[in-house]
Amino acid sequence: MFIGLKLLTGPIVAIAEFIPPLASLVDTLSSLVLFAIALVLSLSTIAIAWFAHRPLLTLLLLAIIGTIIYCLKQNTQNKKDFNLAQHKPF
Repeated sequence: MFIGLKLLTGPIVAIAEFIPPLASLVDTLSSLVLFAIALVLSLSTIAIAWFAHRPLLTLLLLAIIGTIIYCLKQNTQNKKDFNLAQHKPF
């Protein structure tokens, strides 16, 4: 995915090569941005394919993850309430 996106933006880097310091900067910045885009698109594709192939397992994993997140939020909320109860103003 990254290589394909890099090939699509090749003409932009070629135009920037008329000013040598600018070409290096444009190439580096475009590579960083394209890596992030490729990562998101690749992971989205993998997630959709996983859901299409194993929908019940995917829903079970999402439910487990949701439960863990909910428990962690409840735990941190309880700690905040406990700390606030200990520090009562005069």
